[in-house]
Amino acid sequence: MESIYFLPSTCRIHNVNKYRTLNRILQICKIVFMSKSQSKQYIDPESLSLFRQTFWEKCKASGITLEDLAERTDLSYIQIFRIVRGKNNTSLSNVMAVIKAAEFQPFEIFTFNIEIPDYPPLRKYRQDKKLPKSPGAIFYLRAYIENGVFEGKSFTPAEFKNLVNSDLDSKFSDKDFSVAFSKIFNGLQDKNPLTRVQEGSSYRYFLLSEDDKDQLLSDKRKMKRTK
Repeated sequence: MESIYFLPSTCRIHNVNKYRTLNRILQICKIVFMSKSQSKQYIDPESLSLFRQTFWEKCKASGITLEDLAERTDLSYIQIFRIVRGKNNTSLSNVMAVIKAAEFQPFEIFTFNIEIPDYPPLRKYRQDKKLPKSPGAIFYLRAYIENGVFEGKSFTPAEFKNLVNSDLDSKFSDKDFSVAFSKIFNGLQDKNPLTRVQEGSSYRYFLLSEDDKDQLLSDKRKMKRTK
């Protein structure tokens, strides 16, 4: 439903068309503001063009049509056309889908060279104190939970610190993740995906089972009713 912006009562508008025009202007301003506030999507037209050219030439040499690709991927012909012969951005998942559908291997397609920009040295070789910092420990904890790292596993903060530091070559401390685990565990019940058991002076954290989640929600409803 379209948003309607009402002007202050001190502004008297007698002409309905003027009123609608002003509301339309405000609506457009809202759209422009929102679009500017959103993150810019990265697109590499040159690499996309090289991929599409190489892939399509190989398809034609093998007698593979866009209809064949659409049939094998369960994507529509229009989607396939945009992936293979279009100009706009596409995802790696789409690229891999059409490569598989054509029964090619990635190394058969990515045979072209790309131009490497003149980047600054790696961060470890720079002494600039104003380098942007990486996100905090709680970001990585939430991200790894979403990525399924806790499926069938459990971690103490120290074990999880070792995992992240090894994976990302970072330098978190035990305390960083001890605080991060505590913040998530002690947060809102319907936002906390973890349970824990005491282990020495620390805790071992597990993913909540579906039954545990249902029980927490049930307890929360009971608490609301008793208030």
